[in-house]
Amino acid sequence: MELEPRHLRIVCAIADEGSITRAASALGVSQPALTAKLRRIEDAAGAPLFARHQRGVEPTALGEYLIARSRAILADLEDLAGGLRRRAGGGYAHELRLGGISGPIIVGLADRLAEAFPQWRVDMRAEYSPRLLLDLVATGRLDAAVVVDYPGRELATPSHVDGCRVVADPVFVALGAGHRLAAREEIELAELADEAWVLPRSDGAGWPEYFTNTCRALGFTPVVGHHVAETRLLHELLSAGKGLVPCQATFPAPEGVVVRPLAGSPMWLRHRLLWHRASPIAAYGDRLGELAVEAYEACAGLRPQYLRWRRRHDGS
Repeated sequence: MELEPRHLRIVCAIADEGSITRAASALGVSQPALTAKLRRIEDAAGAPLFARHQRGVEPTALGEYLIARSRAILADLEDLAGGLRRRAGGGYAHELRLGGISGPIIVGLADRLAEAFPQWRVDMRAEYSPRLLLDLVATGRLDAAVVVDYPGRELATPSHVDGCRVVADPVFVALGAGHRLAAREEIELAELADEAWVLPRSDGAGWPEYFTNTCRALGFTPVVGHHVAETRLLHELLSAGKGLVPCQATFPAPEGVVVRPLAGSPMWLRHRLLWHRASPIAAYGDRLGELAVEAYEACAGLRPQYLRWRRRHDGS
């Protein structure tokens, strides 16, 4: 059997849902039918793509490879279809394809680019994996992208991709407002050794592996109660006290949730802006970086927990 786009969508759906049963529901097929299709896909791949466990499934190393490549291929097909539609209808003279992870920069940067460069139509695309975004920029499918990486796991960029550092942020923790430590101004990570955590699937760039390794260096392995990437469900689990979430310092806390710094800032992440050297936007790299910083600062100004930490950290 040769792999086709429909097979790639199946693999991505299973990875996104973390469960064959939930993926079957999302795809509108029965669980036995999806299991049989996955078995045929794994036969074509030559090895298992997912490891089964009580909570669902997790990608194997081969699965991670296929998922990353599948997302890039499916993105290419979407770009092709969209380009054909635009050109058939007259198209756009200039289009800036901007990608990014969910966070404090991407939306604000898109708005600022549209204002600063009115000659371009800004087409924004959100992805979960920084490595996929780097691949999309490197292959010219995106003009620029906002990504994150982690100490010791820095994304290596090819020579035709330029970029700049936007900001480095400490990792905070989000917890229910009724948690025993919620009133603390900051929390020692080691104090949370016996807590249940809510973590996402691997982003392909080192998260949540960086978090897990940091905990182990402090003498404990975090207990993962749930694997969740969907925002609404994440908020519900936090509000109900079903687990803690390591998060960006600018994480928007919903009602019933507080965000606190970790004492000593044991974990950091770096926001970076990357662009393809052949893109028209490359001539404006410095301006692009300035707009990204502006977008970040505008978002950070809305997060009191981060502003308090920064005032203490800066000694002001």
